[in-house]
Amino acid sequence: MCGIAVILPGGAVDVPPFAIDRMAAALRHRGPDEQASLRLPGCHLGHTRLSVIDPECGQQPMSDPTGRYTVVFNGEIYNHRDLRRQLEREERAVFHTRCDTEVLLHGYAAWGRGVLSRLNGQFAFAIWDSLDRGLFVARDRFGEKPLYWARTAAGDVLVASEIKAILASGLVKPRLDLVSVDAYLGLYYVPPDRSIYENVHPVRPGTAAMFRGGDDGVETWRYWSPQHSVHDVDEAEAAAHVRLLLEKAVERQTVADVPVGAFLSGGLDSSTIVALMARQAGARRVSTFSVGFGDLINELPFARDVAAAYGTDHHEMQMDIDVAAMLDRMTHVYDEPFGDSSNIPTYLVSQYARRGVKVVLSGDGGDEIFGGYDWYRGLLASAPGASASAIWEHHVAGATGMTADRSGLWSSRPAPPSLRALRETYSMPHAGMDAAAAFDVACYLPGDILAKVDRAAMAHGLETRSPFLDVELTEFVLGLPWQMRFASDSSRDARGTGASPVLKHLLRRACEDLWPPSVRTRGKQGFGAPVRHWLTLPSVAAMWGRVTKDHSPLLSLLPGLRAAEQREQLRPQRKWSLLCLGLWLESQGAAHA
Repeated sequence: MCGIAVILPGGAVDVPPFAIDRMAAALRHRGPDEQASLRLPGCHLGHTRLSVIDPECGQQPMSDPTGRYTVVFNGEIYNHRDLRRQLEREERAVFHTRCDTEVLLHGYAAWGRGVLSRLNGQFAFAIWDSLDRGLFVARDRFGEKPLYWARTAAGDVLVASEIKAILASGLVKPRLDLVSVDAYLGLYYVPPDRSIYENVHPVRPGTAAMFRGGDDGVETWRYWSPQHSVHDVDEAEAAAHVRLLLEKAVERQTVADVPVGAFLSGGLDSSTIVALMARQAGARRVSTFSVGFGDLINELPFARDVAAAYGTDHHEMQMDIDVAAMLDRMTHVYDEPFGDSSNIPTYLVSQYARRGVKVVLSGDGGDEIFGGYDWYRGLLASAPGASASAIWEHHVAGATGMTADRSGLWSSRPAPPSLRALRETYSMPHAGMDAAAAFDVACYLPGDILAKVDRAAMAHGLETRSPFLDVELTEFVLGLPWQMRFASDSSRDARGTGASPVLKHLLRRACEDLWPPSVRTRGKQGFGAPVRHWLTLPSVAAMWGRVTKDHSPLLSLLPGLRAAEQREQLRPQRKWSLLCLGLWLESQGAAHA
């Protein structure tokens, strides 16, 4: 994994020569092994590198032998060996390294924009074409790797892995987006089609763009969208194929020239990944990493059962957290307000794992692909006969806080139309449960889950990989009928209650032989944190008092907050998200009124 930064000059005023270096320096945590920048006529490129494949070579920015194309790349192309062989067979390239960056560079030279459909991996990259004078940027299908862009007042285009790098250039003065703020208050994260700033924009998952210096426009297009419920296949055949595709995904994603381990919570998803890793590792023991919160939240017994079953080199830690200090730290790590409290344990377990490995596999994506969230249970009964729009509205109301009345927080200021914006972007005409699943895949997965893990892990120079998001696996599973993915009438609660259909029915059929009995029969438990307890800590309570004092940035932005707090008891998660917003506003050094 790496950090990338690009400046495409477009104005009459020269770009300061140090700007690209500042951008790259702001991303050093993403690539602690190397940092470099290159100023070409018409384009400046910066890169920080975390060396995972071919550490001795593969330095970036990298140019092709003709000098026409130059790339900066963040991510991993898991099928790069297959693409390399194809390019060599077609005599399209002569390679000088073993790294996937060179494969991407030659692939673009050979296939142009068509290279995107051939990539199986997680990626965000920019390729400068010195002949065509165009900057081609793209982001992976699900948004595992971040990518942002902005245009300066002088017309320069800036592209970077994180918002902090764009701001570090000194060329962009950010403007707070009130629609994004209100969406954050409902979702507890900024939706992935926008940023917290109205003049800094994400490249959306599965999307590419072309910029040209001096041109105020930008050409953007979606190169991939998931297809839901399009396959007609027998369930037994589907389960067998899921197992095969998962095995292949794990095999592809354990390729590295550095140690590879795994996060292990003891849930179905991480247990599946660890089991397949261990079976493929042979005599080599897989390193696994787990965390617990003592009596508050403790999944360690389940993780130990999996570790024992597969003889992993298991490491676990009980969290003893300075919560107030971590809250302050998170405002810098995430660049935007982020209200998912599990970012703190994710940050700490990443720090812990980085002591022993440079890459970890995780179970992220399993809940979205196979339908594992508890909020699906309430939809399953009504899904067969309900319209797509009705299911979407029901799902958003039940799984998020978007439909809650937040007008009181804004007081006399009109509440921004965030729900309308969300509906326009993410309400798609899918039938049945696909209407809910499509929202979670397009919004919740990249906006919360993947952003959380990427920033927390890359803060320590730790690369994470998600086999459940392998393109071959996801295209097959999402294409199956939703009734098969989520549950069936004959599949009941594995704990014997018979109270409701069991979630992740297809994954269970495909992989339950891999799980110890304690894992097979356990209920769903998300990777969370004890927010209710944390809010009672004196240091955290003092923080709340500070961010809600007179003339604080938070109160200036949301003048009705105090009245709302007195009128209604704030739920712990809402209070936590407001606290995170207040701390983030403080970190910006100004009140956004």
